[in-house]
Amino acid sequence: MSYKINKKKVLGLIFVILFLISGIGSVSFINFQESSNTLKTPKTSTLQFDDDIPETIYQNINYEFSTVFYDDANYRNEYTSAYLETESTYLIDIGYNDSISGVDNYFLEYAENDDIIITNGTLVSNGTLNLKDADSTDIDSTEGGFYNATYSFTDDPDGTTPNGWECSTEGGAAGAQVIAELGGHAKVAEFNDDTADGRYKVEQTWTDQTTDFIIEFWHRATDYANKILDWYIRDDGANIIQADFGSAASSYRIWNGGAQVDVYVPAINTWYRHKIEFDISASTFDWTIYNEAGAQVAFANDFGFRRPYTDGIDQWWMRSDWADTGFIHYFDAIDYSWTAGYSEGRIISADNAMVNITILIDGFNPHLSLEALEFELYSYYKTNESLNTKFDIYDFDGTIWEELDNSIHLNFNDKEGTSKTVTLNNYINASGIMKIRFLVESDTLITFKFSIDQLGVDIWTKLHLSYTRSFRFPESWKYRWHIIGSDFYSEWVNFIVEKSIHNFEAISESEYPTRWILYSNATTPIEDFHDEIITNYWNLDGVGSETFEKTYSESASYLLDNYTYSLSDNFEYTGTYFYVGTQDTSPYGITWDGTHFWVVGYFTAEVYQYTDAGVYTGTHFDIGTEITYSRGITWDGTHFWVVGSGTDKVFQYTDAGVYTGTNFYVGTQDTIPREITWDGTHFWVVGSGTDKVYQYSSNYIISKYYQGGGYVYMQTDTTESMSLLSTTYATNYTLNSGEYFEVDFQTNSDSLVNLILIRSGSVQETLTLSQSGNTDFTQHTAQIIVDKSVEFDQLKISSTFEDTDYVKIFDIKTYNYTIAGDSADFYLGSKRSKSIILEPYNYSLSVYENGIKKVDIIIELIYDVLYQYIYQPILTIECRVSLFSIDDVYLSFNEFHISVNRSLNGEFIVFWLLNNLLYVDIDTTLNFTIYDKFDTY
Repeated sequence: MSYKINKKKVLGLIFVILFLISGIGSVSFINFQESSNTLKTPKTSTLQFDDDIPETIYQNINYEFSTVFYDDANYRNEYTSAYLETESTYLIDIGYNDSISGVDNYFLEYAENDDIIITNGTLVSNGTLNLKDADSTDIDSTEGGFYNATYSFTDDPDGTTPNGWECSTEGGAAGAQVIAELGGHAKVAEFNDDTADGRYKVEQTWTDQTTDFIIEFWHRATDYANKILDWYIRDDGANIIQADFGSAASSYRIWNGGAQVDVYVPAINTWYRHKIEFDISASTFDWTIYNEAGAQVAFANDFGFRRPYTDGIDQWWMRSDWADTGFIHYFDAIDYSWTAGYSEGRIISADNAMVNITILIDGFNPHLSLEALEFELYSYYKTNESLNTKFDIYDFDGTIWEELDNSIHLNFNDKEGTSKTVTLNNYINASGIMKIRFLVESDTLITFKFSIDQLGVDIWTKLHLSYTRSFRFPESWKYRWHIIGSDFYSEWVNFIVEKSIHNFEAISESEYPTRWILYSNATTPIEDFHDEIITNYWNLDGVGSETFEKTYSESASYLLDNYTYSLSDNFEYTGTYFYVGTQDTSPYGITWDGTHFWVVGYFTAEVYQYTDAGVYTGTHFDIGTEITYSRGITWDGTHFWVVGSGTDKVFQYTDAGVYTGTNFYVGTQDTIPREITWDGTHFWVVGSGTDKVYQYSSNYIISKYYQGGGYVYMQTDTTESMSLLSTTYATNYTLNSGEYFEVDFQTNSDSLVNLILIRSGSVQETLTLSQSGNTDFTQHTAQIIVDKSVEFDQLKISSTFEDTDYVKIFDIKTYNYTIAGDSADFYLGSKRSKSIILEPYNYSLSVYENGIKKVDIIIELIYDVLYQYIYQPILTIECRVSLFSIDDVYLSFNEFHISVNRSLNGEFIVFWLLNNLLYVDIDTTLNFTIYDKFDTY
């Protein structure tokens, strides 16, 4: 138990006196001699005490004395031991001289080899970073190919998304990653479209460029023949420059205003250097293409912007084509003329060699909690050639690398280091991690070797001291601290010890044993275990089939996060449609472009745009010039293709509805083409007779299980026992009596749902997550207290569900109590009482009878006043519900549904009867609502 008291003023001494239940400390008798030394004032003294008010504590109660000390003139003073000296001011030569264990304000952390991240270079040998010995960690440099540019990807680890670029995929395309080397280029951005049903999109937005500028980059591809990469430079979403990297002509196809021009047919798997020069005032650009040897192979002179320039060019944007697959595009050394360090043509040549490694040093959290003051970072490293090595530390707050050293080290005798004051989020982040970088670059050498033998951090913290003791003799006392190694003494602090009396009495009038739990407000629950569901894998357990099949309308009764469509021909009309006759009374074709529907009007020879809700947007384009009798339409991700039955040809249009001049003949196969489209979820079919577009859906194959989006659930379409079983956690977790689970969950079931605790494959305890007869079907958090010590390394959620029942788990935590204040947990037999002494505080008092919480109140305890609480059980009566008609005919309980609204603790709760028995307390009010089996009130 904790007890706060006002002490006499201590020069710069930070301390807390806590009042705890524990044994009495040993007694020694000493004779103090006054010291002329005074404890140095700590830099962060926060507590000041009255000089003339002696403080009172109580006899035979353990107190924790604590202080925080450091020398603000020299953080690196190291201390070996300390004493808490206490002395009676009334009885001569009675006192204690308590030695404090664990006195330490200096710590050492080393880097671990597993925490080396190699951006450029190859690991040759893996020595130990925590020793200076013969075994060093050696890294060979890359063999050059680094092209200097705004984006050279040199700091991006292999297999990661290019830093500074927003990359996304649809339909399972592989997308973007950085690779180590390709065709003499080190660190290359790869963009891979490996599926016909998907594509990727890449974009980067920068500040508006309103004056002339240049963009340069290297590019190559595995295929250009109809393997299209749409490439754009944009102004607020409008395409200023539009190009196709790949075309029907296997070319670089660039738009000159509204016309496409095939400017060059590149060789596959060959690097080309591109330079684009923008003339903002003229709304034109020059595009020059060079081969690997540096020769100019194409020049697009004074090409016009694709769309009008408005207020500033601000985006690089590109995507692969939905239909095309099996091709890869590569980019390297993307350079912008407005960025720092740019010079025209600097991407032409490459650096020769580089080593770039980052090392993480973790484990600083315990030292930060002790209030770290200063650290010294040092390392032994060398290169086998005369090259400068940059030794950097990362500033997490400024998000920049700060240089510590940049010099030549040819042997391990040169130790580099630096001392800095610890600042959280500058050099050590909130996770207790420090990040170090070594960077070596060469403009002339092909390869070199970098070696590191030791990387360590000395860290000095404030000195935290504490000691717990009690006092046998009720009278006047004083105490002070003596810190060995500094030879500092604190000033004496006076206090008074008085006799203790009981201040709480528990009295039980129950016929049964009762459990009494009291926790003070100073008792803090600390999160010990946390399964966020997104980080741990759960599986369905104890079921036969893991899926079931339902029609579209039936599926509305189930959770649909995880389902597929049946491959059968059983399609059901959903009842959804929208009217298009206002625009054309003879609609023929329809397609979906991912955002809008497009419907072909037969009579008007126009294509009309509708929202996903079937609302006409006002956008349309004419196809009557090319097509006399329009039919079907589809969208390939880049162009519209419209069927003309009068010509039996298919015509190509841009996304703006402009005819491109491209068409092909289909009349040989069928002279009356019709149309259907798929939006990824439903079929949409045009009805010419009704002028309506109808939606259809196949049967759903619905999974009983889903994990994603921060939750996991199980559901069923029948009556069955089923479970969700977690992974086996890496650690055994322990809860003691009174500690608890918090489970964020939702269920629509009134069946009993259990939380089962498992260790090493064996069930340890079964707890109730949701009671039988549950009526709370909202998402909520349940607190489940354990009544004994239990361990677990795996969890199971289990129930017997009926059709449409489910349980959804969002989050699971456990909490252990850190008792900073006082507490009590004891049992009373029938008609018994017990008196105890507790620290003055507000307390949460809980009384359990037969495992059921009967009392849950807040009480206030003070010293010198006895608080008595008498538990008087409320009589419970068993009731049986019987139903009769108005003609006094007995009715079967199973033919009806009965809802009960019951008073409890001054409030009303609603629940459903599962059988005709219920238990109520005296003075309970009951209201019944009865429904027949047709749910008629």
